[in-house]
Amino acid sequence: IQQHGRRHASVAARLVQLGSLLAQWGRDAESLSILAEAAEVYELLDGQDPAPLIDVLHRQALALQRLHRPREAELLVERADALAGRTSHVLEDLL
Repeated sequence: IQQHGRRHASVAARLVQLGSLLAQWGRDAESLSILAEAAEVYELLDGQDPAPLIDVLHRQALALQRLHRPREAELLVERADALAGRTSHVLEDLL
């Protein structure tokens, strides 16, 4: 974080790795917190490829499901789907 600052994609990628490890170890609440930080960094990188943010949103949704918070998980999946839809519309416009 000190090298790149908090607004760098590599920081977000490392946070995703940490969040994923925590999820594998069954530490879903901690994973969710770390993944939320990663999502925040990706959101600050406006204009970047939305795929990493979509991935993080899906990972957060899985953690929320395991924490028995299905409505919150559903909202994140809907948000990810909306981002994916926007991406495909941009591609269609380019073609």
